[in-house]
Amino acid sequence: MKAIVIDDDPLVAVCVTQYLEPLFDHVLVATSFLAAVDVLRAHPRVSLAIVNFQLDGGHTASELVHLFGGVGRLVLTSGNPERIPDDLTHRASKVLTKPFELAELDIFLP
Repeated sequence: MKAIVIDDDPLVAVCVTQYLEPLFDHVLVATSFLAAVDVLRAHPRVSLAIVNFQLDGGHTASELVHLFGGVGRLVLTSGNPERIPDDLTHRASKVLTKPFELAELDIFLP
């Protein structure tokens, strides 16, 4: 099973990645919008995607959705979840408001 963490805050990305590593065969990480595009093109199918909505350069998770070939569960994170468009919110399994506790991810873990 594969998971991906996309967050332009390297500390958040590392913490979430380390939390997931014991539970997934592969945990991919991207700490910028462009890195996320590259990773998603190479690995479009993942069991779990944890994606910060607002990314660097004014980009958002909305711009990445078309790159997901198949995502078991999409978890969005945001300091301002009210800024997430309804269509993306409905696609997500959960929206977590930053800061969040890592334990809040447990319901999505294998």
